[in-house]
Parts: sequence; structure tokens; C-alpha cells
Amino acid sequence: MFNIQKLGSNLGDQNEQIFNAPPLNKNNNNLPVLADDQVEKTKEESLQKSLKILKAELPQEEPVKFVIPKVAVGVYSQGQNDLEVVEKRIVAQFLDEQAKKKSIDAFIQMGTRTDYKILTCKDGKIIPLFQSYPNEPSPNMSKPEVLANFVYSFLALYGDAPIKVLDLSNHGGGDMGAFSNDIFSDKTEAMMTVDGIGKAIKKGVELYEAKTGKKAKFDLVIFDQCLMSNLSVTEAMTNSEAVNYYLASPEVTFGIG
Repeated sequence: MFNIQKLGSNLGDQNEQIFNAPPLNKNNNNLPVLADDQVEKTKEESLQKSLKILKAELPQEEPVKFVIPKVAVGVYSQGQNDLEVVEKRIVAQFLDEQAKKKSIDAFIQMGTRTDYKILTCKDGKIIPLFQSYPNEPSPNMSKPEVLANFVYSFLALYGDAPIKVLDLSNHGGGDMGAFSNDIFSDKTEAMMTVDGIGKAIKKGVELYEAKTGKKAKFDLVIFDQCLMSNLSVTEAMTNSEAVNYYLASPEVTFGIG
């Protein structure tokens, strides 16, 4: 036999107490009565306490630091022609900027009709390495072997730099080549061919790798010259296997790059 009991039939007294209880309002003396400003203050204190607990539980991260990678630039400035004055101005401006930007190091070789110099710029300090006497004969910078030796010398100094840039500055002649030369105009080395430029870069890199056992590659080669953005230059840079990107102009450029 089952006893069926009506729900709530034995809760009569409790129900009566619940339904007859006084409402929870400001007149209820059993509850503290807070002013509106006290309520807001209590909320703010609770919020700050929660935030403090949350911060203590979260792992503290180090502030983000932006590190500028070291850039090394090799400037091959050939002024052995009518751009002599322009090349001197380019190098002077470049060195002035180097003194301000210590994140860039440089190795510079500049030959003009009247002088020849090699210098480096390390951490904003200019260090002369060689200065010819006035009117002393300088090497023919239109010869590939001179460029190859420059590439090797640059890498010997800055081969470990995270970013390596080669800047070639002087006249450009498109498919014919670059670095026209007035001093040696009666010789076959009066201009460096496009193929000669690529092979010179490759030779300099290979010489560095053979002597150090380290791999090297230029992140960027800049042709600060006219008319050097063409398929011949693209092919030469590709065949060198030592260049990631190159920057050049398909048209004439005026003054300083």
C-alpha cells in the first residue's frame, strides 16, 4: 500500500511564516542601511580587491623590448670620372648620418681622380684605414678584382652582421655595365660589365667563406646608378648566389641617388 501525501500539506506552519515575513527593505531593522555614496565606495573597494587578487594570480610578463638589428653597409664609391664631386658629397653625407645612427656600421672605399681612401664607421665613430697622397695613382675601381677585394674586406670586418648591404655608387650603363672610368679610359677596364659585377661579388664572398669557414650572403645590393634595373643585372645577381635582393632604377637618377 502506498501513502500518497499532498505536497506541502505538512508545511503549513512554515509556509505561513515565510509568506508573512516582513519585506527586505530599508525599514527592516535587521539589515544595515547604507547611504548611496557608501554603496558606491563599497563597490569600488570590492573591485580593487578583486583586481589585486587577479594580478597576484596572473604571471608577470617582462615589458616588450624592441631590438634594432645591426646593419652593416659596404659603400663602393667610384668617382674616377665626372661624378667625382658627387661621390665625395655622397660619402660626406653618408658619414654624417652614420654619426647619428649607431645601429648602422659601414665600410667605405672611395676613389676619385685625385685621391683614394678607405675608412670604416663603427658604432658612430669614423676610423680612417687608408688615405692616399695628393694625386697618388689609385687602383682602377672599374676592375672586377678590385670590387671582389672590397667585398672580401667588408665581410672580413662585418661578416657576422645580421643584415649586410652592398651599395654600388657611380655611373650605370644598363646592359653595358657600370663604373665608367676617365683615368683608365684607354684600357679595356674603362667600365665593369654587368657579368663582371656579379662575378666580383661572388668571388669576394667565396674568398671570405674559404678563409673563415663561415657562410655569407648580402641581404641587399643597391645600385646607386642609372639604368641598372634590367634582366642582365637580375641574371648576374642570381648567378652570383650571394645576393637575396637588389635595388636599382630602370631610368636615370639625378644627383645623390
